[in-house]
Amino acid sequence: MTEAATTQPSNEAPVDGPVARRQRNPDVVLDLVLEMFAEVMMFPSIDQASKRSGLSLRSLHRYFADPVELAQAAQYP
Repeated sequence: MTEAATTQPSNEAPVDGPVARRQRNPDVVLDLVLEMFAEVMMFPSIDQASKRSGLSLRSLHRYFADPVELAQAAQYP
């Protein structure tokens, strides 16, 4: 048996790739929404968060159904 075959899978999150990005994206968006709150943008839209984060609207809607859910997730992590 090779060493690779006997190595146990790691429980650590992947460092790069689509799975890692999918895990990081909501946190990136929530950080940006908090910045938008600090700029007195009290109710940022999904579109504004999308433009600021560089993520597509489709990606943001995968994580947050509407602006209310986005704002609540940012305020109550």
